Amino acid sequence: MTPTTPPSTDELDRRLIGELILDGRSSYAALADKVDLSQAAVRARVLRLLENHVVTITSRVDPQTVGIGVFSFVFLSVTGPARSVAARISKIDEAVFVVCIAGRWNLLVEVRCSDHRHLLHVLDRIRDTEGVADLETVTAIDYLKAGTSGIASEVFGQAVPRSLPSPVPADQPIDDTDLALIKALVTDGRATFADLAPVAGLSQAGARARVQRLLDDKIITTHASVSANALGLASFAALLISVRGPSAPVLEQLCGKPEFTVVAAASGRFDAVGEVWCRDNDHFLDTLDSIRTIDGIAEVQTGTYLEIVKEHYRL
Repeated sequence: MTPTTPPSTDELDRRLIGELILDGRSSYAALADKVDLSQAAVRARVLRLLENHVVTITSRVDPQTVGIGVFSFVFLSVTGPARSVAARISKIDEAVFVVCIAGRWNLLVEVRCSDHRHLLHVLDRIRDTEGVADLETVTAIDYLKAGTSGIASEVFGQAVPRSLPSPVPADQPIDDTDLALIKALVTDGRATFADLAPVAGLSQAGARARVQRLLDDKIITTHASVSANALGLASFAALLISVRGPSAPVLEQLCGKPEFTVVAAASGRFDAVGEVWCRDNDHFLDTLDSIRTIDGIAEVQTGTYLEIVKEHYRL
């Protein structure tokens, strides 16, 4: 089945989306050369794509760089309406992603905490939430893949290298100026140097030099996330995976599948957590079948997304 393009985008939009997937900070001049349009026309189209959230450009950073050391996925069984419980949990700041799911559990909550003591405090708050009957926690050890570039690259017919941020070297710590730039770029990956300079108290040239160093050292990496509608996708799920034997070869194969937007090595009852985006249920079934044929896969449990109640990633 060929993905369809929503009415709000045309072939030129798709070409621009493809270029932004390759380089989210590509200048309007560079994009104009690629798609053979004027800079003004390209700027108008890109701004429309961004304003309509067809594409979201953001920078990523290793969580420990900004003091977030623990990411956990919490799977909940609830009593009563799942939407009501999800709405209550959404009020917890550390709960950055809350979704109603189908399967063994009723809700999936991703929480981001500074350390394990902080995580225990957040889990207690979740347990105390009215309607929560039971929970199971899987903690991410390492993110091996994150973002929609894999499935987008398949749709747009182009290879996109996997790119994740690196930890800050112990002998080259970042300072408050770097941190201010990082926070601004996480909010808007296409922020101009004119925008960034006053945030960090620098000249435009100084902001450019600092940002380029952060990019060259992979302290930050820029990513374009594409909306599901723009990719013609309609089926989404979280996967919990158990492995027999060494996990690294299995995780590498999972990362190679374009349908995975997230692959994380995990601790707990499961060895990996993933998220897949598929065109439809037939594509989802084919994806699950292909995963089960990987040597070393012991178990795959699914939580099909029904409704995303909160999606607010923060530093």
